[in-house]
Parts: sequence; C-alpha cells; structure tokens
Amino acid sequence: MGYTDVDVFAGRDSFGNDVYGGFRFVVNVLQGSEILSAQLEPYLEQMYPADEVGVLDHFSDVNGTDLNVHAMDFGPAPGWIEEVVGKTIEIQSNQALAAWLGDGFYSVECNNTDGTIITDAFVIDVGTNKGLGGILFRYDDPDNYWWFGITHTLGPGPWCSWYLYKVVGGSQISVDSLYKWQHSYVWHNLKVVLDGDNIKCYIDGSLQAETDDSAHNDHTKHGLFFRGELGTPRGYWDDFEYIAPGTPSPNLIAACDDVDDSDGFDVDLPDTRTLTTAREDLGSISGWTAGWNKTSDISDIIQEVISRPGWECGNHLSVILYPAAACSDAELMRVTSYDGNSALGAKLYLGYISSSSGSGKEEYYDAGAALLMFGSTDWLAQTFTPALPHTLKSVRLYLDKDGTCGTVTVGIRATSGGQPTGADLGSGTIAEGDVPAAGGWVCVDITPNVALPCGAVYAIVVRADGDLSSIGWLYTVNEGGPDPYSGGEMQFSDDSGATWTDVADIGHPAGTFADADFEEWADACP
Repeated sequence: MGYTDVDVFAGRDSFGNDVYGGFRFVVNVLQGSEILSAQLEPYLEQMYPADEVGVLDHFSDVNGTDLNVHAMDFGPAPGWIEEVVGKTIEIQSNQALAAWLGDGFYSVECNNTDGTIITDAFVIDVGTNKGLGGILFRYDDPDNYWWFGITHTLGPGPWCSWYLYKVVGGSQISVDSLYKWQHSYVWHNLKVVLDGDNIKCYIDGSLQAETDDSAHNDHTKHGLFFRGELGTPRGYWDDFEYIAPGTPSPNLIAACDDVDDSDGFDVDLPDTRTLTTAREDLGSISGWTAGWNKTSDISDIIQEVISRPGWECGNHLSVILYPAAACSDAELMRVTSYDGNSALGAKLYLGYISSSSGSGKEEYYDAGAALLMFGSTDWLAQTFTPALPHTLKSVRLYLDKDGTCGTVTVGIRATSGGQPTGADLGSGTIAEGDVPAAGGWVCVDITPNVALPCGAVYAIVVRADGDLSSIGWLYTVNEGGPDPYSGGEMQFSDDSGATWTDVADIGHPAGTFADADFEEWADACP
C-alpha cells in the first residue's frame, strides 16, 4: 500500500452545487504504474442539513444599496420584498443595516410554510432609543405574521433580551420572552425551525422557545423583521439562509484535474478545472459522520492521470468532488483544510504496482574535493531524492579520520522543508577501525531496510562519538553553481540534529550549492 504526502488542500473547504471541493496531493508514483486501489479520506467538520437551501444571502453589495433592489446570492424571484414602503434596509460593509422609524418587514416568497430560517443579528442603542431586529416568518400581511428577535435592553449594562410574538388581525400577542438574556453589542445567531404546527426558536445554537400554532401556519413568506425609534441605525444582519425541508442529499461524484501537474487552487478554483473522463460515483454521503471518512474506491480516476504521457513521479494530483444532482447553492459539507490544520488534512491512500523499481546503486554523488568535520554534537546530513521506488539496504560514504573518531552512526530520516526530521527510519554503525586514515569509501548496512518511494526527499544523517576534529565527510561547495547533486543538499546541525542549516548558507554567498559524497543502494553495497 502506497501513501502519498499531502501537499495542500485549498479552494473551498465547504462545498455544494457549483461549489466544488478540491484536494491536492503530491503523488510519488511513476508514470504508467498500475493503480490497484485508491481511497480519499477527508476529515469532516460538519454535515449540513440534507435539505435544499432555498434562499442564501451574504449581503455582498455596494454600500447604500437598498435591500429590495439587491440581488441575493441565491433565491426565488423577485427576491427581497419591501412589505412596508419607506422602512429601509440597506447594504453597508457587506451586511444588512436597518435605519427606520416604526416597524418594517422584508420578506422572500419561499413557497413553503415549513423550513429553517437562520441569520446573524447585532442590535445597539443610541441614548434612550433602542432597536429590535430578528426573523420574520409565516408573513401574510402587515396584520398577520410571526417574529422572533433580540433587542438592546435599556438600563445599566449592555444587556440583550429576546422576544417571540405573533400578530393576528393587527393584534400583537406575546408568546414568550426572556429579559436581559445575554450581552448586547455582539453578534448572535438566530434560528427558527418550522415543522407543521411546531415552532422552535434558537439563539447561538441553544433552544430558547418552543410553541405550537395550528391556526396560523399556512403562510409561505419568511424574512427579516425590525423595529426602531428615530432614524438612527439600530441593527445589522448577515448570512441569511432559508432551508426548505425534504430534499434528499445527492450522491457525490469524484473526478481528477485532467492535467500532468495540477496547479494550486489559488490559481484556479476546483469548479473551473477540466476533469478526467473517468468519474467515480461515491454514493450518498448521508452516512458520513464528524471525523475521518473514507470514500469508496476511486482508482479509475487516479489511473487516468498516472497514465498520462506527461505524468512524472512527484507531480501534483487533484481530486475534485461535486454533487451528482442539483441542490441549489447548498453547502453539503465542511472538511478540514490542510492549510488550517495539517494533522487533519485530507489523505489519499494508493495501492499500486510500480512500472519500474530500483536495484543496485541508486542516488549518488562522488566528486567531493574537501572534508567537512563532524562529531558527537556537530552532525552532518545529505538529502537525496530517489528517481525510482526501491528499498534502501545500504549506504556508502567517503570518510577520512584524523585521530580517535569513535563509532560512526549513519541513519536514514524523512525530511520536512528539505531538512532532516524525526528519528532514524533505519540505521547502521561503522567501527572506528573501518574508517580509512587516508580517506576512502566505507559501506554500512541499514537496519531495518527503508522503503523509498520515488520523488520523496530523504536524508542520510551522520554523527560520531569522537571530537569534531577527528573525522570528516568529503564534499564539494560550488559558489554560483552549478548544483553538484540536484536531488538534495548537504546539511549541518550543531545541536545533535535538533535544528539544521544548509551548508551552502554558512559563510557563502547566495547561489551556493554544497553536496557530500554518498551512494545509497537497493542491495548490499560492495
């Protein structure tokens, strides 16, 4: 089973119809290899309701735009309806802002009495004048409707109260309320869930009120409600959403970006890519839960990219997910991006038969001209990049001792940012007596053997028990280039491998390259 290193997941970390999810990986597999199995495993943060978003508005528009002429992100025509003329809501800083005298209503014809209505709200006061704002629902006319909202409460302290009212025949009836419920001058998330006669009202995810009404449940307009004194702005809204019930979650489809080396999503978003001919129907995602979720097999789409004539080991491959059926602009899920949390970035698991594999001497450099000394705390390393996948079994180094160097330890390590990281994946030792006093090649077996994919960068790390002046490793420094060995660089650590520095950066000008003499073998070295 091969495992690819995650390079970056970008684009949008929540997605639905016309908003595709993109996962980009470095894939260390040779061109033409046979892909036996493949699974994508994203980390799911949140699954959105398996319902259809009927209205979505982030209020992104030019400052001063009236809400009744503003084009919402998604929703039915004609959009926002100003139910009371002259009671204005306008766009300010990509939020809806109310400046009013008296009551005002903006509704949307949602064509459904039931559903979930969500918005963020912020209310303030100016002097003794207070504002109130919230969700309008099941609106029929100015004399018949429901509203649920929050208001700044007068008196000591910035307090916020909430109210649930219904208006029938022009008479306002208080259904429920909580005085001085929470702090004002902060954003609160309001949600109303309508299901037949039942009405539930939430603030910041907590259920505040629940009631039933069988006599006033057949109206299909929902939207924003506000009440204020004077003409000073008193309230703001953001991220309004109406979710209609009953739409099943569509299946997910997987494809790949149909290119040799996929660009990052800061260049082109996932939904703009040309996709592979092969597609994989992943089925319904309704069974996914928070945390890690593996897809079904997606080997066909991976195979199509790996088989491209221009594919090379270590190129970038992007897996693109999108819904099989239209679901408006609904966000289906939110997954953790590698940028946000590398430990929870999506993974791609591959099982494959490589089109080629290494044997004998693999990566090497052998034209060093000087010695760089190392010891018990001053360590050296040489990074390298296998061109072919193979199992590293031994290493040869050109060493020279001058005095008592003690035992030399040679380890193989992974790298991060081109420098050694972590513990030895495998190691071996060289006795002091096996190091030539006049300099020469020394072979060391590595145990356990280390499986190396093509294209990944690894490091040979050396240290010795003796003094810094007792043993050296042959190397070359080229100021201004060319690079002696293009697959890696020589590294130095003065704290026993805790931190590393490029040897070329120590006392040399920019554009300098430094590499040590080494050979890494897929067999026992001679």
